Amino acid sequence: MKRSKLVKGLGALLMVLLLAGSGAAVGFLVAKFGVEMPFVRTRLAGLSGWDLLVMPLLYLLVIGVHEGGHVLGGLSRGMRFLLFIVGPLQWSRGGSGIHFSWAFNLGTLGGVAACTPDPVRPARPQLLRLVAGGPLASLLLALLCFALATLSTGRPGAYALLTGALSLLIFSLTAVPMRAGGFMSDGMQFVELLRGGRGVEERNVLMALMAQSLAGVRPAQLDQRLLKEALAFADPEPLRKVAARLYAFLHAWDAGQLDVAAEHRTWLGEHIRDYPDGFRQSLAIELALFAALEDSDQVRAREWLRQGRGGVVDASRRALAEVAVACLEDQLETAAASLQVAHHALPRGIDRGLAVFSADQIQVIQSKLCTPSSAVTMSQLSVEAVK
Repeated sequence: MKRSKLVKGLGALLMVLLLAGSGAAVGFLVAKFGVEMPFVRTRLAGLSGWDLLVMPLLYLLVIGVHEGGHVLGGLSRGMRFLLFIVGPLQWSRGGSGIHFSWAFNLGTLGGVAACTPDPVRPARPQLLRLVAGGPLASLLLALLCFALATLSTGRPGAYALLTGALSLLIFSLTAVPMRAGGFMSDGMQFVELLRGGRGVEERNVLMALMAQSLAGVRPAQLDQRLLKEALAFADPEPLRKVAARLYAFLHAWDAGQLDVAAEHRTWLGEHIRDYPDGFRQSLAIELALFAALEDSDQVRAREWLRQGRGGVVDASRRALAEVAVACLEDQLETAAASLQVAHHALPRGIDRGLAVFSADQIQVIQSKLCTPSSAVTMSQLSVEAVK
């Protein structure tokens, strides 16, 4: 426990340093290229090295406004809030409402926002508003801050100028169509939505599967027609292929089709790096859980569990993976403690359909932990759980 807290503390410190560095870089650029401008020079004249400590807060403000713009854009079209991450701060909607948690992961440092579409309305207009909301919010914040900078002097004017410059930088980076780190920029997503075609159709298939799962449909009962279409994706976008395969993997596993699930597991293990950092950890957790429950492979399960540290991961699934690995290592007290965490985290999970699968696994594993029968293997537990 102490080691876990230490790791989280170091992660938080690293994030603060990176946030400070981002803000300092903007300050440096503004000072370097704007120093000859009287307007800029007078605003920055009163700053000192201590003002660098404020830069992480300005960065969080700028990122928060950008991601908030995405959320407001989606809500304005009838979408439903799902996820909001700004730096180390995370809010997500689970089965029991919206919850706050810490997000110590470099992959989500730049912010993440997600909303689920209204299934009775056309998806394309909803997604266009969702995607455009972030860059528009950043542009508006930049213009507002530049206006405030002209009306203010001293530190308020300097902070407004720096915030405006940083927000304009975020607008420029996100509005330009490009791919980076497994993500498509907002500009690239917007262009793809305007073009339509196969890419948008595939996104709609994944959104339909996600909507079913979020609504409480367990993996085994997901629409098989949609799953078949997802596995036949022809678009070269790797993120969608991995997401499609993950749904197929969970479907086969929950349905007790373990041979099929194992094939998907192998493919996912080979392509996990195609999933963006911050989200691939959830995939690693599923692979760890499968390796422990189905393969009784202690080494592989422990390695996948290690790769699943941090990121946006369902707390119940992570705890379940820890239970399974602890059982393989004969650490029954640790397993029992983690099982309680898995149970209490169920109502807070974003994915209600996956939570049904988790609840079954928790119930079966809990009954076996309470019964001193070493003859029962972890694979048997999983097979019973999916029946």
